[in-house]
Amino acid sequence: MKRKLLFALPVLLLVAQSALTGVMLPVYLDWRSSNSYRFFDLAEDETGSWIESYKVGLGFSYDPGGPVRAELELTNQEEGLFSQVLLDHAAIGLTCDALGLELAIKDYGYGRDFLLYNRRNDDPLRGRNALLNYRWHGLRADYAYGKSNWHAGVANNSRNVFISEAGYELESGVWDVDAYVVYALKDDRYTNQVWHGGTQFNCWGGGTGLKGGFVYDYLPESVNFETLRSWHSTLEFSQRLMPGLNVILSTELDKPTDSNTADQTHEACLEASRNRWHGYTGLRWQSLPGEESRGWFLDVDYSPVPDLTLGVLFDYYDLSESRDFYKIGFQTGYELH
Repeated sequence: MKRKLLFALPVLLLVAQSALTGVMLPVYLDWRSSNSYRFFDLAEDETGSWIESYKVGLGFSYDPGGPVRAELELTNQEEGLFSQVLLDHAAIGLTCDALGLELAIKDYGYGRDFLLYNRRNDDPLRGRNALLNYRWHGLRADYAYGKSNWHAGVANNSRNVFISEAGYELESGVWDVDAYVVYALKDDRYTNQVWHGGTQFNCWGGGTGLKGGFVYDYLPESVNFETLRSWHSTLEFSQRLMPGLNVILSTELDKPTDSNTADQTHEACLEASRNRWHGYTGLRWQSLPGEESRGWFLDVDYSPVPDLTLGVLFDYYDLSESRDFYKIGFQTGYELH
């Protein structure tokens, strides 16, 4: 806790300074909620449950275009009947010509903007890193030259004694690609060290978009535990059929190196928008150890006023072992800037 306060202290001082000098900081509120009823039609029994999910973020982002920028966000975490306030991220950055430095507490990783994980408010990976994620308490440096950007950093947290990362990013007007390597010294409950190597890319143009990512996890001391070595990939293709109508194809694979099978998720989605209405419908197939499901989903959202979204959702999945799964509910989103 003391270490977190030390990292957040520069940002808190900036807030205090702005209050004393009368400079207004851009404060924002991000509300995401989901309330749904899940029903399993088992072969020998029927069971259901009511599920609630709330994610509220309150923070500010200070970037006047000068050499110093800062940001901070507090969020909630639901634990049973109680909710506690957590520090989602805090950062202060300094830019000098082509060199940038950032001292931060945040989630560090890759694979954040795939529709596969961000369609629903209650998705645990919504707004998070799906390919690789570490809790980062440390310093990161970036150096930009033309369309290229090199980055490296060191950090730690309560579980990973030491984390380091390095990578190279190349950007153009219609595509960008980032290759990276991450090393972490882990605690004794798992293994002493782990290496991650991978890449992510994004390209678009003419109504067509393609984004993807790949990461390989290598544990040097897992000679007798090959299942700990694995690779994970996500790929998403989108095509505009006409104004307000898009098709999105998504696929996810997670495979241990010693296995001939992989955990898989495939989704075909049709996205439609008109005036204040926005909707998704499509098919989803998922294969996990001992489980397989095929189903259909529908999301319909309506924005009565800007920044406020009210929506309904429905799922039907045919699970293995003759089980049917239904989910019906509503979700709400509100952004205040």
